[in-house]
Amino acid sequence: MLPLRQLSNDDDTLYFADGITEELTDSLTQNQNLDVPSRYSTLAVTSSQNNSLSDVASSLGVRYLVEGSVRRIDEEFKIAVRLIDADTDRVVWSESYTNTASSLFAIQQNIARRLNEALLPQTSDNALAQASSPDNIEAYQYYLRGNYWLMNGKTSEWTYKSEAAFQQAVALAPDFAAAHGKLAYLYARHDFHDAFMPREEALQKASAAISTALRNNPQETNALLASVIIDTAAGNFSSAQTTLDGVLGRQPNHATALYIYSELELARNRFDAALSRAQQAYELDPLSPWINVNLAIVHFWRSEYQPALEAVQNAIRIDNNYTWAYVWQAKIFHRQGQLSAAITSMLQSADIDSASVVNSAYTGLLYMEIGDEEQAEYWFRHTASLLGD
Repeated sequence: MLPLRQLSNDDDTLYFADGITEELTDSLTQNQNLDVPSRYSTLAVTSSQNNSLSDVASSLGVRYLVEGSVRRIDEEFKIAVRLIDADTDRVVWSESYTNTASSLFAIQQNIARRLNEALLPQTSDNALAQASSPDNIEAYQYYLRGNYWLMNGKTSEWTYKSEAAFQQAVALAPDFAAAHGKLAYLYARHDFHDAFMPREEALQKASAAISTALRNNPQETNALLASVIIDTAAGNFSSAQTTLDGVLGRQPNHATALYIYSELELARNRFDAALSRAQQAYELDPLSPWINVNLAIVHFWRSEYQPALEAVQNAIRIDNNYTWAYVWQAKIFHRQGQLSAAITSMLQSADIDSASVVNSAYTGLLYMEIGDEEQAEYWFRHTASLLGD
């Protein structure tokens, strides 16, 4: 699923083009008979304008490509989509849609259904789970906006922008399971990249979002994964495993579920099992920066610092603005006693995102460890300023 091209220069079209690409990818992934590369892998391969469609297909290891565009004309959106057989350079199916915003969700569902019918007509009747449409189309637009920031954010700010958009979505459509599921996942990861919000507040909000999402859709994947993250942190390993096994039973190629499984195995001190799950996720999505960092984390806790460093540096090659990769590179250097290299890596992270409280404090601690009290003081004062002191 190639990124839909944005042919209109406005934010609504940007959010829609990016969000609908992600939604279509998720919809197609639900068909166990299709091997659908992730958004990260596809973006990495298509970043070069010199690649032909056959080059893209070869790099992704697929035969068929979906490409298209979105153009806004006044209050209407024109969406063109084509399914291409890269082996023959033949258009297998194509369709154009012109409709108002109120029809966007129905169009997305129609495109997913038609693609399944064109690719696997013998299985299309039952292969694609139909998501329920939100009652309020404005809610769906906020949902797409939240997806945009969730998938494209490079700094601490993305968490707050995603949360605000998803909150708008559920305020307008209280039974919108997918939006509640995304909120649940954000809250479950409250301390993952930074200090997003206090733990008790985050867990309370995550619990409420999980409950609402699963009441409206018992198989809402992000809500289920959020519950796994919370159960793992609380030591409820059996419950976490049962939930993950259910998700992977329905979607065996769900790379995010697999790397979360590796986190569960790390928490249980099952280091071989953790590495196996992390490698499974990597094989499915080798061009995802986060999955490369996850593999690095597993190697780190196995005291395998060279492969950890290779994995995290691969993440940086894929996306040199991915701050979390620099943070884990610093942690690996730190563990190896390479303090200057660790500080350099943290400064690279700060160049991208200077508003991270946790990263700022860690940088100060590194300077303290090498005895540079002036720089340590600077970073501690910066940390205090971020906290409002």
